[in-house]
Amino acid sequence: MADAFRRLVATGRRERDDDFDLTGYTLLVNSLFSSPASIIPGGIAGILTPFLCWVSTRHEVFIQLTLLVALVVVLRLVTLIAYRRRNHAKDSYAETRRWDRDYFLGATAFSAVLGYSCYVALVRTDDAAAHITSVSSTIALASGYVARNAGRPKFVAVQLLTFCIPMAIGLIGANNPYYKYIGFSPSYMWRRTSRSPIRCIATCSPSARRPSSRRRWPPPCTRRT
Repeated sequence: MADAFRRLVATGRRERDDDFDLTGYTLLVNSLFSSPASIIPGGIAGILTPFLCWVSTRHEVFIQLTLLVALVVVLRLVTLIAYRRRNHAKDSYAETRRWDRDYFLGATAFSAVLGYSCYVALVRTDDAAAHITSVSSTIALASGYVARNAGRPKFVAVQLLTFCIPMAIGLIGANNPYYKYIGFSPSYMWRRTSRSPIRCIATCSPSARRPSSRRRWPPPCTRRT
């Protein structure tokens, strides 16, 4: 995850190759900011997750996490508004990459805070309502990232890691001994998922169905084994 983060930041300073599809890349980044309706409900759900844990447990850490998630959501909305107010028809590679990086950083911060909130709920409390709220919200938001960003496997991988690793650690470290069996399953599921399904989603999505000399065709998820 750290390597993917460093590559994303570093590529903002890198010049594009001559054969780079800037138009396609611009459209891909534009799709991230195209629908505020997908960010706003997710942001509200993210804010409510630690808040409802506070209502159930009265632990002050959840109020702090609620405020932190709210701050991240506001910053993401500011970035969204700034992007939509501009005309990006003539954006250069560096400008497009900057918007891509800003979206990635906001999404990763959102995932990391909620992943930590899930960990705190599982490890520091024995409240069943907080456990159900945190785990179900984490799974739902992670699934939403996979569905909405199917054409970007590295982005999806980072978000799944920041969501699911704290949840898995929390399940393993919780007081309920039966949680440990559930906690070990995300490790297996991640190992299986990172090999083929995410890659299949990426290669089989409509944005990726253009034959290329550098892409094997048909995609691996359509081949018979």
